[in-house]
Amino acid sequence: MQNKDFQEIFQLYFHNKYSYDDFMNIKIDENIIKNNFNNHITYSYKKDQYNLKNYHTFLNNIIFRKNKVHSCVYSYQENKNIFEMLKNHQNDKYYFKTDIKNFFGSIDKSMIEKNIEFDFTNIPVEHILNIITVENKLAAGFVTSPSISNTVLYEFDVYITDYCNKNSITYSRYSDDLVFSSMNKLNKIENIIQEKLSELYENKFILNNNKSQYLDKTKRVKILGLVITPEHHITVPKKEKEDIKKLIYFYMNDKDKFKEFLERNYNNSIAKAYGKLNYINDIDLSFTNYLRKKYGNFIIDKFLHGDKRVG
Repeated sequence: MQNKDFQEIFQLYFHNKYSYDDFMNIKIDENIIKNNFNNHITYSYKKDQYNLKNYHTFLNNIIFRKNKVHSCVYSYQENKNIFEMLKNHQNDKYYFKTDIKNFFGSIDKSMIEKNIEFDFTNIPVEHILNIITVENKLAAGFVTSPSISNTVLYEFDVYITDYCNKNSITYSRYSDDLVFSSMNKLNKIENIIQEKLSELYENKFILNNNKSQYLDKTKRVKILGLVITPEHHITVPKKEKEDIKKLIYFYMNDKDKFKEFLERNYNNSIAKAYGKLNYINDIDLSFTNYLRKKYGNFIIDKFLHGDKRVG
C-alpha cells in the first residue's frame, strides 16, 4: 500500500461505510470518557458512538502496527508476552528492573510524528495526531496507543540493545517496563539508561526511581508478576498457587467455603478462577501436574476447560 493516496485507502478499508469528511471532522471530546482510577488517567470510548474507535482501529491497522518495533519489545504483540520475555533472562544471576514514569503521558504529538512512518500520499498528519492524543499526550485506553508506545522508543531500544550485547547484558522491554540481566553485577546501567533517554527524547522520559530495583538470584526474583527461582525456573507467585489449591480443595470438600473463597478472592467469578488456572498452566505445567496428582485429572480438567457446573 506504499505511496497510495490515504483517502483512497480509507474508502477501500471501510467499503464506503464511513464518510471521509466525517473522519476529517470528528472531535475527540465528543467521543470519549475520562476515567481516573487511583490517580491513573485512562480514556474509554462512549458506548453509543463507535466512529472514533473504528477510525482508531483503521489507523492502527494501516499505520501504527506496521511501524518498526525492536525485537527486544514484548508488549502488545501476537505471540509475545511477559513469560516469553523472561525466558531470555531466566539463566542470569543479576537483575535490574525499572520503568518510565508516566510513560503514555510523556509521549506528545511531536514525538509521535518524529517516530512514526506515514507511507501514504495526502495523509492528514495533523488531524491524525489530534484524534489519537488528548491535550497533546498519548491517551491510555485508545486502540492506537499500545502500538505507538512500542514504536516511539525504537531508537533507544537499538542503542541500549547494542550496548548490552557488547557488555554481556540481556535487555527486554514491556511497554514502559525495562528489564536487564547478566551474569555480572549491573553497576552502571541505570545512569546509562537515563542519559540516553534524556539525550534522545529531550528529557521527556524519566525513570521511576521508586520502582527501580537491583536484584540477584540468591532469592526469588519477581518481575512483572512472575517469579524466576534460583534454580532458573519461571513460575507465578506462591500466593496465586495457594489460592487455586484452596479453591479446588474447598470445591471438593466444603461448598460453603468454596463460595466464600470464590467471592473474596475472585469477585465471585468462576471464570476468573478458570482463567487464573489456565494462566498458571501456560507458565508452570509442573504445578498443574501436581494438582492432577493431588485432586485427579477429572477435577482439574473441569477447571481448565471452564465447566459451567463448577460454579
